[in-house]
Amino acid sequence: MAFNHKLLKALTDANAIAGHEEIVGNIISEELNSFNQTHDNLGTLISQTNTNTGLKVMLASHMDEVGFIVKDIDQAGFIKFSSIGGWWAQVILGQQVVITTSNNDKIFGIIGSKPPHILSKVERNKAIELDDLYIDIGAISFKQVIENHIKIGDMITPTNDYQVLLDNNLISAKALDNRIGCYIMCEVMKQISNDSLQVFGCATVQEEIGLRGAKTSAYKINPDLAIVIDTGIAFDTPKLEASIGNNKLGFGPLISVLDGGTIGHVGFRKHIQKVAEEHNIKYQLDFLKGGATDAGQIHLTHDGVPTITISIATRYLHTYNSIIHQQDVLDAIKLITLIINQLNETKCLEILNG
Repeated sequence: MAFNHKLLKALTDANAIAGHEEIVGNIISEELNSFNQTHDNLGTLISQTNTNTGLKVMLASHMDEVGFIVKDIDQAGFIKFSSIGGWWAQVILGQQVVITTSNNDKIFGIIGSKPPHILSKVERNKAIELDDLYIDIGAISFKQVIENHIKIGDMITPTNDYQVLLDNNLISAKALDNRIGCYIMCEVMKQISNDSLQVFGCATVQEEIGLRGAKTSAYKINPDLAIVIDTGIAFDTPKLEASIGNNKLGFGPLISVLDGGTIGHVGFRKHIQKVAEEHNIKYQLDFLKGGATDAGQIHLTHDGVPTITISIATRYLHTYNSIIHQQDVLDAIKLITLIINQLNETKCLEILNG
């Protein structure tokens, strides 16, 4: 299977924070336009393979990226902002952003920071707080900002170029969390050949602020099984302790044992591991005490949904420049497709019974 750089670039280039996911939804809707499509009331896009009776399997990947919104504009034309999703303030100093106005203009800006030459000793040793930062769009007054249609509540997103790195297997881009999950979900949906199932490919909304679209879409579907596709932390860079985690780029997709919101369904996890081993697909077991994926809400739906998260090891999550390995992505697509195409009611019962 060839890697579709055009699709992933389109997904990662799109600017879409929680509550503003429509542009990503439009890309996915076009990619999966041969399927029945609907939305939940929050905006999650649901693409369905068929309307037969039978097992219902939910695939979920969230569309929103971490970003900001305009909170205030001062009289000199500088813009204050609030974060949407989890940021460590140190990674955004001096970085470039794009403000998307209500009439869809794109206004370039820079997150301001003091030059090191004038930092006091106290400032040098103190972590920056997000509330201390501002965006400089090159305006000279409040009036000029308003004349350019920027308003309180406008979306602000990082801006960065999609790059294939020195080792051609490595890709860097913004918003790989979780546009890479959306990419995998699209590719899996196009390869499903199991007509006995109803498979629902869900591009969920508002994951970064509380797994919200996962909750509403899961209630709408009421699935029998669910697979969440997301990103996980890669621990293969300097200064990361192996005692925290061992995930590495290029060593296969991550199968979640537990995270801050879910214990992966044991029977389902064992089944996935068995399928991977039978087909010589590399995988890694993922343990993470903090953070959660859409699985945290899906598995609690109605009387409970056996749910597992399959993730892609990613360097530099929740920054402007994340890095993934193409082979991990291709292996995740192959593994999830195999799982779905082999599923039937007998296997489902085996999974449920552990």
